[in-house]
Amino acid sequence: MSPRTRNCDGATARERLKAAESYIQAAGLIEEWNDGDDRYRPNSMTSNYVLAGIAASDAICCFALGEHSQGDDHRAAIRLVEKVTPGGRDLSRALGALLALKTEAGYGARPLTGEQAKKARRSAETLVQAARERVL
Repeated sequence: MSPRTRNCDGATARERLKAAESYIQAAGLIEEWNDGDDRYRPNSMTSNYVLAGIAASDAICCFALGEHSQGDDHRAAIRLVEKVTPGGRDLSRALGALLALKTEAGYGARPLTGEQAKKARRSAETLVQAARERVL
């Protein structure tokens, strides 16, 4: 099966960046809110970091390539962002790290660790910052 993509432009890139900013802010608010009893707080944070990274990757790809990944094949999204120059390899690693946590964060039967959430935050911040630098 060939990877599915959707054509996009600068306006779409800016909208996807706005979405990325919103998700990363939400994750930060969850991180600041410390209930103490909420073992699934790292999952909630990570889920938002994953969404931030996906939206930022879309923005980057729209701006650099004129298309972004569309569909459920995460490997295709990783391969697409890897084509971006400069820095595609690092961006694809950051997206891959987030997508590796996506299912466990959103649907897993056990809480993620704080260290996993920190790793997700670093990856999301890498992608959102790269999107800001390219799109704004």
